[in-house]
Amino acid sequence: MLMLSRFSGFTLLELMVSIAVLAILLSIGIPSFSSFIDSSQRRAISEGLASAVKVARSEAVTRGVETTLCRRNSAGNACSNDANWSVGWLVIPNASGAAPVRVWDALPARYTLSQNGGAGPITFTAMGSVQNEGVFNFSLADGDANIGGYKVTAIGGFEED
Repeated sequence: MLMLSRFSGFTLLELMVSIAVLAILLSIGIPSFSSFIDSSQRRAISEGLASAVKVARSEAVTRGVETTLCRRNSAGNACSNDANWSVGWLVIPNASGAAPVRVWDALPARYTLSQNGGAGPITFTAMGSVQNEGVFNFSLADGDANIGGYKVTAIGGFEED
């Protein structure tokens, strides 16, 4: 005759050991996951700015008119001369009545992207070079800590510092 057990399931000890193992695994995994998210956000910001430089340069050459990369205004339809680019940026041809080619959204609240050495747009000529003199430096900060730097060169290139 087959004997069936009256009791089935986990004991309290087995449940406590399982919870302890889960807690240990989570304590190891969560900090790694948050640093993964941080590095992904920083990479997205860098790629967004690099993309804007490429789009502005490409539009200038394709359309044969000067094209500007600048900090966007609050409406997102025109440039605003301010050193803080955290609100987003846009690419717009310098033709009368031209609409922005592309508009980038604001950064996550914890990040600050600022243009060093003064505020102003970056204008590309129809040949693809930067019209304004000098190198445009940007610094990315997380709170008070500077965590990255970028520059737009005189020939229209984008580099990370």
